[in-house]
Amino acid sequence: MNTLLQDLKFSLRLLAKTPGFTIAAVIVLALGIGVNTAIFSLVRELVFSPRAWPAADQVVQLYTQDEVSPKKFRMFSYPIYKDIQAQSSSFTDVFAHNLTMVGVGDGENTRRTFGAIVTSNYFSTLEVPLLRGRTFLPEEEKPGASVPVVITSYNFWKRLGQPADFVGSTIRVNERPYTVVGVAPKGFSGTMMLFGPELYFPMGCFDTLNNDFGAEGTRSLEQTDSYRLFLVARLKPGVTREMADAGLKTLAAQLRERYPVELEDKTFTSRPL
Repeated sequence: MNTLLQDLKFSLRLLAKTPGFTIAAVIVLALGIGVNTAIFSLVRELVFSPRAWPAADQVVQLYTQDEVSPKKFRMFSYPIYKDIQAQSSSFTDVFAHNLTMVGVGDGENTRRTFGAIVTSNYFSTLEVPLLRGRTFLPEEEKPGASVPVVITSYNFWKRLGQPADFVGSTIRVNERPYTVVGVAPKGFSGTMMLFGPELYFPMGCFDTLNNDFGAEGTRSLEQTDSYRLFLVARLKPGVTREMADAGLKTLAAQLRERYPVELEDKTFTSRPL
């Protein structure tokens, strides 16, 4: 004990003789502790925070997997998505979505923000009821429909002062008026954890709102080789992901007869969202 006290007194005397070094060391330690705390908080948020919808462990993301190179994955076309939705027996439902960047506002007041382009069953599959208004209609989902309607996030509505007559009003998106038909609940950030889209658009607006400027951007969403959609599904009660994967592989083999070029050497698989 005496030795420990002597060592402590000696260390304090050394630190007092070099105040510049002492201050620098304290600052470096404080910054290091702060950075590590921030990283730990971020990881904790990503790993342990619950999703903002019921039975999150039953929600999976689907992929097109290359059978020759199993580490290669691909998105889906809208026609193949519709076949998976109609023919898969493992899921209560399957929805399609993708992200985009849009301009909100007029002229110099325009700002860029994230938007999600989604099928009409997006919120119902996640079992997330809207705070206000309605979800998208099936006719608003059809490729090329371009019905100018939008659902906003809670934070978007809050930023405008939470007006009571917000649903039914219009906002300008990419210099075009869109009618607000709904408001998502507080805390909902789509399929992402740390940030989410401020605006949700029906799939029928895909060709006018997507940000693809390469070869994919020249293809209509209706084309079978336009692989531009992410798929997310909810497992039926009692169905495991392993059971769903077995069914997906069988379905991929069946659909290969209809899409011999698009699904050559391809199968379907799932991963936790």
